[in-house]
Amino acid sequence: MTNWETKQYRIPPEILNSIKTYYQNYNGNKKIQGYGFAQNCIKNGYITGHLLKKLKNTLDEKNELSFNLMGGQNMLNFVNLKLDNIRELNDNRKKLNDFAGKSNAYRKAHTKSVSPLSESFIIFFA
Repeated sequence: MTNWETKQYRIPPEILNSIKTYYQNYNGNKKIQGYGFAQNCIKNGYITGHLLKKLKNTLDEKNELSFNLMGGQNMLNFVNLKLDNIRELNDNRKKLNDFAGKSNAYRKAHTKSVSPLSESFIIFFA
């Protein structure tokens, strides 16, 4: 995991209060998606970067019960804002590295693996 994925982001008090209110008034199935998330938010008051991405996908599905249990539209706005900030910081870091003369800051270092299929392809067309 990258640094931002393990970082903890504090949930704003108004969103936390919304989650608490909906959680306390909820009398349905405890196994519904979002119930455990609501418990953890109330207990901890923060969310990790990794969970931000997962939460965005869940909130975008807009299952009404889960959506409200996880903070609703306010939480979705918070998640989108945090993810946009993270992406912008990452892009700015890469631009600075590029400006400083580091070679291709946008490309990840990797090694090519040669599979048996690609070798037979080369031999066939050589």
